[in-house]
Amino acid sequence: MGWGLALSGGGALGAAHLGVLRALRAFGLDPPLLAGTSAGGLVAGTLAAGAGLDDLTAYGAAVSAHPLHYFRPEVARLALEVFPVDPAPPAAGLLDPASFVAGLESLCAHGRRLTDWRRPTVLTAVDLAERRAIAFVGPGPVEPPPAAGRWRLVVGADLRVALHATMAMPGFYTPVIDVERGWCLVDGGVADTLPVDWVAALGADRVLAVDVAAAPRGLPPRVGVEWVLQNTEAYVLHTLSGLRRPQGVPVLVLRPDTAWVPFPGFAQYAQLVEIGYRTAVERRAEIESFLGGA
Repeated sequence: MGWGLALSGGGALGAAHLGVLRALRAFGLDPPLLAGTSAGGLVAGTLAAGAGLDDLTAYGAAVSAHPLHYFRPEVARLALEVFPVDPAPPAAGLLDPASFVAGLESLCAHGRRLTDWRRPTVLTAVDLAERRAIAFVGPGPVEPPPAAGRWRLVVGADLRVALHATMAMPGFYTPVIDVERGWCLVDGGVADTLPVDWVAALGADRVLAVDVAAAPRGLPPRVGVEWVLQNTEAYVLHTLSGLRRPQGVPVLVLRPDTAWVPFPGFAQYAQLVEIGYRTAVERRAEIESFLGGA
């Protein structure tokens, strides 16, 4: 089925994915197969569901300008958990992204279920209740899945559930909790943060991958929680992406320089989009040669 595109996790650094996609569009390249994790999952899932790249980029700019309009803080509920008489349900994360995810869904023109996706796509997540990796797949099943038995394939789910699950960084964003199904779904980066293996499973014979995790730059003058979170995620991303690389399928990885961006990076949104674009433009000849004029 030709080539496919794998998009990594990385929080707000995922804005660089949009710049890479803008460059690919300028080259006349439109990925027929997609797989994404976390921020990359949001981009892959919404594009597969019919969101326009320009609309998605504009929405990201609006969110970055006013993040608290889209993410509800759960700090008060977290604090109340120290009191055993508190009757409210416990908070499961610092921020609730429900409004943000609903806004993403509103951009999608092709329906609200994964079966409505217009190109084969996979978003990764993890079910903490079963301690098992989850692959949201559309528009149909994938056979056989990578690491058969360690992944549970979910076909035909609601788009909003898949988008929320793939981005739900444990402790930071509230997970998807479904008591009837026994689900507690969190960020796919826990299992597969650069899902090149899933692009190959969709039938790709070449994989173009975009890894937005920041490269190491040593210890800064001040170490805060944001630096710890960012570099923990970066370590997991680089380690797992190496373990997940498929055998026998060529992979070309683009790595936009995001090391200068502090966590969470909302203020640098426009620059991140631009650095993604420039990274792809600078490597245009290599990309086109790798894809063989696809």
